[in-house]
This record gives sequence, structure tokens and C-alpha cells, in this order.
Amino acid sequence: MKKPWHPFFVNGEPHLYASRAAQIIGLTPTTLAGWLKRGVTSYGLELTVRHDGKRRLIPERQAVIMAELNKTYPLPRHGFLPADELDDLKRAARYYSKLQPIAAQP
Repeated sequence: MKKPWHPFFVNGEPHLYASRAAQIIGLTPTTLAGWLKRGVTSYGLELTVRHDGKRRLIPERQAVIMAELNKTYPLPRHGFLPADELDDLKRAARYYSKLQPIAAQP
């Protein structure tokens, strides 16, 4: 059975399968899977992980935040970010982790 690409709603919030989220973010599915397993990115952004049977779901909001961070601070495929860029990325991740989703308007 092919995985659907539309979001799933959990408590009114859209969630994505990890494979779709990896495409949106611009990461390999393996990298994102490791982060989801640990519940945190390599730069300290805490992730909310839900499970749908054997598959992991991530809030769409977090996937969009990670995609924006990845555009601003692209992670190298091999190696590491320079220390100053990594510090900036960690600061940005802390800022975004404090943001709350905007409640849907009736």
C-alpha cells in the first residue's frame, strides 16, 4: 500500500509521515528518522513525534520550521557547519521552539 502524502490530523493539528516531511525539509529520510527516534535535531530543536502503528508522524508546523532553518543554514551532506553558523542555527532553533501555533479561526 502506498503511503498517502496528505497530512493527518491529530488533535486538530496536521501531521506528516516522516518520508514526506524529509522531502519538504530537504533531508534524507535516514537523517530525519534518526532525529525522530531521538526526539531532537542535531542542532537542538526538540521534535514532537507521534506514532501511527509502526510509522512516525511529525507535526507539519515543525516540518515547515525545519525547512526554513535548512534554507537559511543548509546542513552539509558530510562534515559539519562552521562553529559560528552552528551557534546561529541553535539560536534560531531555540527561538522557533518557543513559538506556539496560531489557533484556527472559527
